[in-house]
Amino acid sequence: MRAVRSRAMVSRSEGPERLDRQEWLLIGLMVAIWAVMLSWDPRLTLHEDARRFVEIASAPGAPYRDFAVEYPPLETILILLVGRGSDGAVVWRLAIINAASTLGCWLLLRRFWSRRVATLFLWFALPIQFFMAFRLDALSVLLMIGAIVLAERRRTTSGGILAASGVMFRIWPVVVIPVFLIRRRARAFVIAALVALFAGIWWVAISGTDAVSQVSGYRGATGWHVESGPGVVEQVLHPAQQVHLEGGAVRIGSMLPWEVRALRLVTFVLVVTAWVLAARRSVDASGGPALAAVSVLLVLSPVFSPQYLVWLLPWAAVTASERQVRDVQIFTIGAGVFASLAIAIYIWNRYPSVLEIVSLGRIICVVGLAVIGFTHARVATRLSDDRVVAT
Repeated sequence: MRAVRSRAMVSRSEGPERLDRQEWLLIGLMVAIWAVMLSWDPRLTLHEDARRFVEIASAPGAPYRDFAVEYPPLETILILLVGRGSDGAVVWRLAIINAASTLGCWLLLRRFWSRRVATLFLWFALPIQFFMAFRLDALSVLLMIGAIVLAERRRTTSGGILAASGVMFRIWPVVVIPVFLIRRRARAFVIAALVALFAGIWWVAISGTDAVSQVSGYRGATGWHVESGPGVVEQVLHPAQQVHLEGGAVRIGSMLPWEVRALRLVTFVLVVTAWVLAARRSVDASGGPALAAVSVLLVLSPVFSPQYLVWLLPWAAVTASERQVRDVQIFTIGAGVFASLAIAIYIWNRYPSVLEIVSLGRIICVVGLAVIGFTHARVATRLSDDRVVAT
């Protein structure tokens, strides 16, 4: 059966509505969190990604060729631009980029989906703002949402180029790009694939073939990230193993080549399955199918840093808006709370033994979102702001 477009898709654009009290409250809380984090000692906030950005920007020579870099080319270019100067200046630049990207996602969701979707996005983003303020991942989400909006508004070339930019910035949007096919924007899909392919060839030609392995292998790391799905399994099966710092992350055990290849194969099969199912359902393709694809990618990845959760948020918001039950809200907010607890453990270096439990909680929440994404097949039609019935 051919998929029918849902009422929440971006093809239906309404005029801007005034912000309600809930939106003002959520935005105010975010701004308050950002202000508190910015007023903190920069040395503390530089504990994670920001310190690495400063290190990359100040290193002599060319990235990838003269020193290893774990970030894709477009993000590396941005890091070189924002990572120079004093610690305080770097922290402020990152905070501004995160704030602009987060609010940009909210505005696009509000304008081209619905106010309900945008408000859910704010709720989902709130718990992770305690550490997102100094990271760039929200920008990749903004690029992908913008690409979908452009393609839906018949600007398929621009949408495809923007989607390819998202892939070259953070790789993960590659699992969401099939949304163009489900939305019957094949031209945007083809352009995204071709631009990403030629950009990748250009990157390898300039930086060398080792650049790809630096990004895919996180600077040659051999252990599982302790917060990843495989890392949690490794800790459960071999509790006596010692964790170690490698490639800028805490790791455990050793990743055998066949294990990594098997995980990538399973990830590919499950992502394809999510989009095949999407073609037969009437749900918004940027909801459940995208949520399933990104959730699978996160659960099976050798690295699952807390900030990666932002990749899920818009697709979770769209899915939650289509459902009568609150399962998506519970799992998404729960994952955000667990992620913030993990950051707190790292910052204060207290109770590291609890990290395994916190990581397991986050993995369970994301697995729950993956299951919902794969099984979500009915759209609930809102008759009013607080009354929902199934179609």
